[in-house]
Order: sequence, then C-alpha cells, then structure tokens
Amino acid sequence: MTVESWTLATATATERAALDLAAGAKVWRLSRSRLHGGEPMLREVLSLPSDRFSGFEELKEIPNNVYRLYSERWGITITAAAEKLKAVLADAEDARVLGCPSGTPLLEIARTAYDINKRPVEYRVSRCLTEKMHYASNLS
Repeated sequence: MTVESWTLATATATERAALDLAAGAKVWRLSRSRLHGGEPMLREVLSLPSDRFSGFEELKEIPNNVYRLYSERWGITITAAAEKLKAVLADAEDARVLGCPSGTPLLEIARTAYDINKRPVEYRVSRCLTEKMHYASNLS
C-alpha cells in the first residue's frame, strides 16, 4: 500500500450525503493505492469527518488496517458497511496512480462504514483494475 496524500478539505456533496454532514463540514481525505504482486491494482480515496478524528494531522503514517487505527486511536469501532459497485472509466488521476491509460474500464466500489451506533464514519471510493483480479465479498 502506498499513501499518496492526506488533506483537510471541505466535504463534497457526495461526502456530506454519505457521512451525514452539514454544508461546510470538513473531512480528512486520504488517497492511497494498493499493490498486488508489486503492481498498483486499486486506487482509493477515504473521507472521514474531521470532527470525529481530531489529531489526524499528527499521524506519521497511515497503516493498511485503518479500522484498527480508528479503534485504537479514536475509540471508533466499525461494525457495518454498505457498498455500491459500478463500472467506470479511468480518469487522469486513476491513470497516473494505476499506470493504465485514461479510459481503461475499472470497477468502482463506493463504501460507507458505520460505527457501533450506526453513525457513518468513513466514505471510501475504490477504483480497481480487474484484468488480473476480481472483487469478492463473503458475508457471514
């Protein structure tokens, strides 16, 4: 996994809707890529309500398992998630991070993760190359 950036920003309309935020609310936006066999296969952007993650800017690194980080540092336990999948075409940022041409078909997974009180905690959009792998979900 490679962390591209993390920034504090005003939430977009999509982030506000997913995270149940008011207009003008701030989010921590984390961009990272995941590798498979040393090659980038997935680009994701995580959005977190800034008011629930005070001190986020003090982190020296972001671990692969962010749910553990949320639990250990902020006492936030993720207990559920809802996902929507669709086919999209790679934009310029996808092409840069994933090393594919713009317009390459990708699988987009939009996930909202919820805490133990059913409050939205994280909105994540993952864009995946599917030539060498596929999405699998096992619910039990």
